[in-house]
Amino acid sequence: MSAKPLYVLFFNIMLVTLAWAAFTCETVESPNTVGQYNSIFSGSDGNQHISFQDTTNLDLRYCEGKTGSWACQTVDSNNNMGQWSSITYHSDGNLHITHRDATNLDLRYCEGSYGNFACNTIESPNTVGQYNSIFFRF
Repeated sequence: MSAKPLYVLFFNIMLVTLAWAAFTCETVESPNTVGQYNSIFSGSDGNQHISFQDTTNLDLRYCEGKTGSWACQTVDSNNNMGQWSSITYHSDGNLHITHRDATNLDLRYCEGSYGNFACNTIESPNTVGQYNSIFFRF
């Protein structure tokens, strides 16, 4: 039986990979203050997919890749975006991210792939979006 790696994220987006008691650490993204409100999942393509808030610019960011090879982009940047992000993948081939717009206290939803995300407010009355989570049942 082979061990599955365990991935752990820290503030400042450092990925720690644990496989059988051997640790591998690397910085995924480091300019600015990044990594707050992060979420991660392992794709069937072997890549890790990470959503998080860039707290310097108050943007929702997304990174994908694997050890030594990462690509990162801003997904949503209007107002104070990216709080309490949650990311998943659906069999439709798209990534799905929910997060909180902390300026308007709205729940936001982004769908797409690297370089091509569309984001919308899906719930806005009162104070919504804290501690959200997204999941698809296959």
